[in-house]
Amino acid sequence: MNFQQVNASDPAVLKSFISFCLNSKPYPFCNLPTFSARVTRIKKYHEYLFEVAEVYALKENNEIIFFIAVKEEEDRICVEFIYGEPFSGLGYFREFRLFYRKQKNKNLVFYTNLLREHKFNALFNLIKKRDKNAKISLDNDKIFVLWYDDNGLQT
Repeated sequence: MNFQQVNASDPAVLKSFISFCLNSKPYPFCNLPTFSARVTRIKKYHEYLFEVAEVYALKENNEIIFFIAVKEEEDRICVEFIYGEPFSGLGYFREFRLFYRKQKNKNLVFYTNLLREHKFNALFNLIKKRDKNAKISLDNDKIFVLWYDDNGLQT
């Protein structure tokens, strides 16, 4: 797999990001009353991701099929945002973790805080049932997901 680090000026990335947010509604601002307000807020969030994280994409036929924004912290890697087709996306994410670990030569756990409101249960159940490397934990009423490899080692 050829994960490429991308920048905010890539029009294919922005188009794909806007489309995903409008269709999937991962955050409340994706449901604003007017279309122009939704797109404006989505673009601002897109800019924010590129300010705080490293952003990678996997393209197929010049289409974005997997997108991830990660921020390296002292002892772990925070997944700020991720999207891809649900079932193949889990495989792409596993491959990305291996790629990132090799690229950075670091053995840190990946984690995310599940913030999605729209279709939260579908996402939660997908991770719980289909991602054998995911460990789910509850901390101060927040749901965190941490990813380890098959042997319990951090990936």
